[in-house]
Amino acid sequence: MMSYTRFETLLFIRNKRNLLLILLSLLFFTLYPFFFQLKESIELREIKKQELMTVDNILMPFTSEYLALDEAYLKTYDNLVDQRQLIARQLFNITSNKLEEFVENGYSLNELRFQGIVDGFAGASKLFAFNQEDLLREQALFTYLKEANMPIQTNNLTAVNAMTSSLQVYGSLLFFFVVLLISCDLFALDAEHRSILYSLPLSFWKKFHTKVGIMITMIMSSILVGVLVCFSVSSMLLEKGSFHYPVVFYTTEGYTAIPVWQYILLILSGFFIIGMFVVIGSSLGYFLFRQPYINLFVGSLCFFFPNILAMMHIPKVSSFIPMLYFKIPSILDGELATQLWNFQMDFSRGMLVCVISIPFVFFLLVWARRRGIYHVS
Repeated sequence: MMSYTRFETLLFIRNKRNLLLILLSLLFFTLYPFFFQLKESIELREIKKQELMTVDNILMPFTSEYLALDEAYLKTYDNLVDQRQLIARQLFNITSNKLEEFVENGYSLNELRFQGIVDGFAGASKLFAFNQEDLLREQALFTYLKEANMPIQTNNLTAVNAMTSSLQVYGSLLFFFVVLLISCDLFALDAEHRSILYSLPLSFWKKFHTKVGIMITMIMSSILVGVLVCFSVSSMLLEKGSFHYPVVFYTTEGYTAIPVWQYILLILSGFFIIGMFVVIGSSLGYFLFRQPYINLFVGSLCFFFPNILAMMHIPKVSSFIPMLYFKIPSILDGELATQLWNFQMDFSRGMLVCVISIPFVFFLLVWARRRGIYHVS
């Protein structure tokens, strides 16, 4: 078994396409910090100044005669005045570096905005509107910071954020196609090494498990190395930041915040599960089609399946379709649930569906082999 493992490992490493894809992944993580540092820094002070100006402009039409027209206008006026006071306090908190108090005031400010959405902001300009999803994300962030007694982060350009962002971008597109391209012809080289393979007293399925194990190990190892390189390069260009600072992600119960290190572990565990599913599914595709190009085409269709469903405006798509969960970042930020109007689609549901589906795909592999659709041994 060890001899075969060494043989397959060397075969993987000496494959120019595999080596190129691994090197491209490492290059992506190495160069990403240089692009990340070019992003415009989000200055809290400027954001709050803009919010204060907006509220002042909205308050201008609220004269005593205007307020007398409708009691709902007075309710909106009181809400906006309270908002203005809290924003002014937040500006003072930034100036005096009292960032824990900034969080307290931000939490209260969002509660006022939620109340205003419920009441309808009667009499206010239609331009004065809040995205409820953004408010929920922000409130989850403030709740975590408040409970952990942590200050707000005034600088978003940190090494930790660069590393997290690199995983999000990589997982949105590159990861799936790296795995698909590496696994699309898993057994193509077996015919060239038939004499060696026949000399090893191993069953087909032991060989299959070894191939899959080596492939997943190599891909995940390259990602881990890439992430470490990304953080190292980012640390030289930016301030480090904190791994305990919260990141907001979507669940069926609403938005919640967890430390960055936990968020990174979620993404990596998602990569592992999706990687396993794609490799085994790609192997089945190669058994059925015997052409890597058809395999790549079908795999690409599966990846863009959620976008196709969204364009067709199919309401309430089932959350038990594993092909919907190939983009880990879109699951974590709630984009998938919003796109397909099914708010049961969160990370835990998606990964559970994929884990349950893996044995089913493997069963199809067993069926394909027994039916003689493709034979390698």
